[in-house]
Amino acid sequence: MTEIDGFSTFLNDAPMLLVLLINLSVLALPVLIAVAELIRLREPKPSRSVWLCTGAAVVLFLIWLTPVGWWPAPEAQQLRLFLILGLYAWVLYDWYSSVRDDGFHWIDLPVIGTVCAMLGMTIAAYFV
Repeated sequence: MTEIDGFSTFLNDAPMLLVLLINLSVLALPVLIAVAELIRLREPKPSRSVWLCTGAAVVLFLIWLTPVGWWPAPEAQQLRLFLILGLYAWVLYDWYSSVRDDGFHWIDLPVIGTVCAMLGMTIAAYFV
């Protein structure tokens, strides 16, 4: 398993540049979603999903930033991975709910682009 800056990935045979780009997009996604939701918070009456998505994106980014050394036991690293996957699902669902309720904004394009790029790079990693 390859380790880059404390982020484990399942991409064993992928080029290091591709692994780095995937890891950077994984880190950028919660930031982009938080920015998109913060723009929605400026509206007169933001929905509850906007608040939840912003909070979950901030927590997710903070968990990503914690050093792996802070999670020394294998069980703690499994808990970290479980938290990260759960928060990604929560963030994407709340982001989808806020887009559905409040409408599509121009700031949602980078989020959709990042998700599509992550999927494309992950698929490309299997064929490289």
